[in-house]
Amino acid sequence: MKTKWSSAFLRSLAFLFLVTPAFSAERTFRLLTVEINGTKFWLPSTLVVQKGDTVKIEAVTKLEGASAIHGLSIPEMKIQEVVDNKSRVFTFKADRAGVFPITCHLHPPHIPSQLVVLE
Repeated sequence: MKTKWSSAFLRSLAFLFLVTPAFSAERTFRLLTVEINGTKFWLPSTLVVQKGDTVKIEAVTKLEGASAIHGLSIPEMKIQEVVDNKSRVFTFKADRAGVFPITCHLHPPHIPSQLVVLE
């Protein structure tokens, strides 16, 4: 009797895990543009999320003058924003797994970063 109950319970539990969608969450990041030895960076330079997560990015530059304006582009996620010393917030769904470059579309050689979306 115990064996039948245990077996049925385990089958039900396995079924539950197979048909239950993966948990998705909102991941929030604050990206800052900084300059180190003449090179500009977004910090943190790597953002890691799970596929299906809602990603919320607050971006702001900490640079002064003409260097204060930069772009933040994640082409595969259809993100292209201009960022200055006022905070910009944008949100998107990480709908596919992979490693996606984050670049400055205004100054292409500047500010390399990446978005890593885990399966």
